Parts: sequence; C-alpha cells; structure tokens
Amino acid sequence: MSQLDWTYVDDYGEKYNVGIVHVAPNGHVVVNCNNKIMIIDFNVLRTKTYSFFLGPELCELNVKREKENFSYGLTINEEADTPLNELRRKYRKRDLMYTLLIFSLLLASVFVFSYTFLTIM
Repeated sequence: MSQLDWTYVDDYGEKYNVGIVHVAPNGHVVVNCNNKIMIIDFNVLRTKTYSFFLGPELCELNVKREKENFSYGLTINEEADTPLNELRRKYRKRDLMYTLLIFSLLLASVFVFSYTFLTIM
C-alpha cells in the first residue's frame, strides 16, 4: 500500500493538503483534499492521470506504472484553457512587451550616446 501527501498553497494563501492511498495488489485508489475524499477509483493497475481543481488551479495527479512499482506526482497544468491560465498568458505577453520596450530604449540610448560622443571627437 502506497500513501503520499502533498501540500499546495495557492496565490491567495489557501492551503490544500492532497493525499493519495493506492493499494497496489488490487489497484484501489483514494484521493483526498483537506481530509475530504475527492476521487475513488478501482483496479488502477496501469498509468493513469486524475485532473481536479484546487481553488482556481487545475492540477493533475499522475499514477505512473514503472515495471513492478508505481510512482506518483502532483503537477499544475498551465497549458489547459482555464481563466487563471488565460490570465497568466496575458501577463507573460505584457511582460515580454515591457522587456522589449526597455531593451529597445536602452539600445536607442546607446546609439544616441555613441553618435553624440563620436561627433564631438
């Protein structure tokens, strides 16, 4: 029997304790969050992924079969079309534009300074 726990704190300070219990011989899986059962699945003997929300965040719990054993991982899905991921993409695009603007202004300043310095000499 495998049992694992993860703690996730979202951007608003909300704390989530996610746990999984996997009884390997018969493959029963129980996933809980803050001691409330979210998922019950039977006969999980192969690789499987469970998706669920923790607040606004879409999470994926991976149960991966590796030869005779299983490995487990909890990841944040930043690719799916969720409101939070749309907001992330918007801010990344904005930050990229600011970076390009600042770099362009810096480069223009160097050219102006170089031109001014060369005309004086």
